Amino acid sequence: MSTDAFLLLLALGAFCLWATLLLFTLIDYAVYRGTYGHFLSGLDALRRHHGAGYGAYAAFRGHMQAAQTRYLSRYLARADSDPPTARLAAEIYIEREGAEHMLALAADGRRQQRVTALYALTRVMHRDVRPLLQTALADPHPLLAYAALDMLGLCDDTDAAGILLRAVDAGILPASRISAQLERFRTDLSALHIARLRQGPGKSRYWDAYLLGKGRYSPEAGAVLDELLSDEDAAVRKIALASLAELGAPGARERAAEKLSDPVFYVRTQAVRVLTGFRDPEAVRALSGALADSHEAVRLAAQKALLSIEDALAGSGARHA
Repeated sequence: MSTDAFLLLLALGAFCLWATLLLFTLIDYAVYRGTYGHFLSGLDALRRHHGAGYGAYAAFRGHMQAAQTRYLSRYLARADSDPPTARLAAEIYIEREGAEHMLALAADGRRQQRVTALYALTRVMHRDVRPLLQTALADPHPLLAYAALDMLGLCDDTDAAGILLRAVDAGILPASRISAQLERFRTDLSALHIARLRQGPGKSRYWDAYLLGKGRYSPEAGAVLDELLSDEDAAVRKIALASLAELGAPGARERAAEKLSDPVFYVRTQAVRVLTGFRDPEAVRALSGALADSHEAVRLAAQKALLSIEDALAGSGARHA
């Protein structure tokens, strides 16, 4: 084969390769354009271009208005969707489908229809959505129940928290999952937990005491938790002590020292953990006494606590030397 023929063949091969790549690119673009993935990439492009600046709302709303209804429903019903843009999607979705139709589906539609309708109504904080969410939370199918749990978290108010806490009382869904959702609430729920604990020895007082420790300290919170240190349930005594320490309540060290004589070993172990955070002579004296505890777990915890205090004090002394 001559050199000219070889070069011509090489050029022809390069052209064919380029044409093939171009054809695949065009096909990929034609197929991808108008898909849910294209809808999401459009949102990402708008975020990069507008951020949170002026004009972002109009741009996002325009993107939602141009989107197909099924993409709006899919986006707004995802738990990980960005709340502001998901609310826009819900607004436009409800405009197209009608609020009354959404309420009907949320109450009596097929399971996935109920989830989508409930998410749409929750995203816009519709006034009638909370009773529907309470019903969905008790649904035997986990898809609907856990979706309702997420939606009540989106509500983030005392009414939604009350629904979740009543679900804890009724044994609906694992209490730990509901508690984890309540921990993410930005609304201060201390007054709600205090009111529930003051009603008497409810069976969910462990979780109210635990969640009370995740809020802000107040004399009322301290007083209620202090009363729970004498509760008949050892688990409640333990969590009340832990919550007092987490709130930084006055007298937490003294209460921990007192609970070193609790009849249940894991309450005494919790007292050791609390005392470890004080690192003062009073705490050291109390921990030293715990070295003679009747239970091995308490003795080991006290040994570790004293060693950690010793190391911390040694490190502090070295820095000041």
